[in-house]
Amino acid sequence: MNTENESPGQTYYSPAMIRAGITAAIIGNFLSPVLMASLAISTPVIGNDLGLEIVNL
Repeated sequence: MNTENESPGQTYYSPAMIRAGITAAIIGNFLSPVLMASLAISTPVIGNDLGLEIVNL
C-alpha cells in the first residue's frame, strides 16, 4: 500500500498488523519448548503402552 508520501517499493504495515505478527511470534516461541517437553515426558508412557523400546520410538 503505497501512498504519495512514501517512496516506491516501501510497504506500510498498520499497527494492528505489526501487533498480530509480534503476538504470533511470541506464542510460537513459547509453544515450541512446551511441546518438546511434553513429548519428552510422554514418550516413555507411550512406549510402555505399545510395548516398544525407546530405540523403536
